[in-house]
Amino acid sequence: MADPRTQAYRQVIRITKADSAWVYHVLEAQEGIVSYSTLPDPRTGVLLSPLGLPACDLALSIPAAFKEEMRVVVEHLRAGGVWIEEISPPEWE
Repeated sequence: MADPRTQAYRQVIRITKADSAWVYHVLEAQEGIVSYSTLPDPRTGVLLSPLGLPACDLALSIPAAFKEEMRVVVEHLRAGGVWIEEISPPEWE
């Protein structure tokens, strides 16, 4: 069995495209804490927020040792006005 300290969590979040440049910038600044990739909508390629704004899904890969730090980053983004919907909770990759 793998050492839990070297494993990573995967989580999918949804953000509005209007916030995407800022969120990408913040995530890039978290070097070593998270990596991410944008996911296409498998159905139509178009995702919307509850307010009807264009949105996109991000798959986050979070090393187990940094799960709490990443939770704080997400909460700071939310506090700053970024709409974030958790599509899936953090789960082992």
